[in-house]
Amino acid sequence: MIHLLIAALLAAAPAKIVRPKTPEIAFTLPDVDMIAEDLTYDAPRSRFLVSSVHRGGIDAVDSKGKVTRFVAADTWGLFAIAADEKRNTLWAAAAAMPISANFTASDAGQSALLAYDLRTGTSRGRYLPPDEGAHSFGDLTVSPAGDVYVADGIGSGVYVLPAGAKALRVLVPRGVLKSPQTPVLSKDGQTLYVPDYDQGIAAVDVKTGKLRLLEHDAKMILQGIDGMYLFKDSLIAVQNGVLPNRIVRLTLSGDGVSRLDVVVRAGIASELTHAAIKGSWLYFIIRSGWDRAEDKGSMKPGTDAPAVARVRL
Repeated sequence: MIHLLIAALLAAAPAKIVRPKTPEIAFTLPDVDMIAEDLTYDAPRSRFLVSSVHRGGIDAVDSKGKVTRFVAADTWGLFAIAADEKRNTLWAAAAAMPISANFTASDAGQSALLAYDLRTGTSRGRYLPPDEGAHSFGDLTVSPAGDVYVADGIGSGVYVLPAGAKALRVLVPRGVLKSPQTPVLSKDGQTLYVPDYDQGIAAVDVKTGKLRLLEHDAKMILQGIDGMYLFKDSLIAVQNGVLPNRIVRLTLSGDGVSRLDVVVRAGIASELTHAAIKGSWLYFIIRSGWDRAEDKGSMKPGTDAPAVARVRL
């Protein structure tokens, strides 16, 4: 979710650039005003699923690029999504925000974690925040064990729905982080890496909720990360808080980040939001539509439809 853009601060910051890649368009989405936010790959059915913030709902894109509606639009926008193929569940973060076409003022500040049947798109459950205050669930990840971790970009908390549980619980209380984005679970399942849009990357103990910010060289800019993913022994981060937008690969070492390599920068990589990894390929949303979003929820006129590009990692 793009907000609190800090491009002016970051644009001039140096970064280590090692053979940036030239992405190619994988497929285009037909709805110009959907605001494409996240995508996930459903391997058993050889398709991508893409969420919509403005129109709501989730689209399915088959291997030939054909787009069909998978989950119908709701009054709330749908943000992060993740497919749990083992349990045939599609998880989605939903939030009531003015940018959603069917927004109702009485719902303002409400949010939920939604579960759908990955095969049919039928609803399986709705999980509400366990604490008070306004919320905006925007990012999530699912562990191999089926635990779902959810980040609230506006409310600032991080939550977990343990596999089989009936309610979310607080992992990181509100106010500790400023704007947590896409969480990433470490290979050993003990640490949740959470990019904070304003502060960098936090390492959270999944058992205690205690956290620390990852150490890094002052020349490495780790703010402005929206989507983040684990690939082998590194983190792939989508930075839409940098102009031009970029995707970087972060090498972890000890208590911090020891190296930053730019994977994609500028070119067609604009209005980036989230990504998904399929094999050795990184698929990522471009021209999401966020730049045309008006404060009151309408969309400025535009003709460039959202698309998904890809590069080999």
